[in-house]
Amino acid sequence: MYSSSLKVLNTLIKSNYVPIYLKVSLKRFELWFGSSWLATDKTHSLILACRGHHTRRCCLRRQYFPGKMSGIAITRLSEERKGWRKDHPFGFVAKPGKNPDGSLNLMVWECYIPGRKNAFFKHLKYLQQHSLDIFSLQKKSMNLNLITAWENGMYFLRMIFKDDYPSSPPKCKFEPPLFHPNVYPSGTVCLSLLDEEKDWRPAITIKQILLGIQDLLNEPNIKDPAQAEAYTIYW
Repeated sequence: MYSSSLKVLNTLIKSNYVPIYLKVSLKRFELWFGSSWLATDKTHSLILACRGHHTRRCCLRRQYFPGKMSGIAITRLSEERKGWRKDHPFGFVAKPGKNPDGSLNLMVWECYIPGRKNAFFKHLKYLQQHSLDIFSLQKKSMNLNLITAWENGMYFLRMIFKDDYPSSPPKCKFEPPLFHPNVYPSGTVCLSLLDEEKDWRPAITIKQILLGIQDLLNEPNIKDPAQAEAYTIYW
C-alpha cells in the first residue's frame, strides 16, 4: 500500500473513522475529510467509505499538476504526431493547432473526418420505409447532416486534450455541430471509446479515435443517444 494511503488511514483512525472500502487507481485526488482536504503525495486516488460515531461522507476532488502531467501529455502527443505523419488513413486530416504566436499547440488538434461511402443510401432507405419527407425535414433543421450524404463530405472536428492525457480521453467536438443521434447539440461526440468509465484506454491512438468516430457517423449507437430529435428521426 502506498505510504500516502497509510497517512490518510491513520488520520481516519485517530478521528474514530474506520475506512470500510479502499480503492487505489492511477489518478491524483484529494480526500475531503471534515473541513480540510487531505492530499495524497502520489499520482493515485483514494476512494473511501467511512463510518464512525457519526457517519460522515468522504468526498473526492481531482487535482491536476499542469507542469508534470502536461509534460507527459506533450510527450505522448509528440509521438502521436510523428506516428500520424508516417501513417494515417486516407482522406483524414489531423494536426496540432497553433497558438497566437504561431507555435504549435499540441493540446488542441484540428481534424477532418471524411464521410464514408454509401452512407446516404442507408438513411434514404430508412426515410422511404417510414414515408418521411426529406425536404420538410431539411427545412426543420439546417444542420440535418444525418440524412444528407456523408460521402464526399469533410467534417471538421476539434480534439481537446487535458493535462492528464492519456489517462483521460480527449474531448472531441464537431464544428459546426452535426445533427446526429450521438452528437450533443454542442457538437461534442458521445462515444464509449471517449468515455473514461467505459472503453477508454491510454493506449488508444488518435487514429483509432477518428476511425471510431467515422464509424459512428454511419452506424449510430441506439443505446447511447445524445440528441433527442436526431434519435427520434433516425430510429
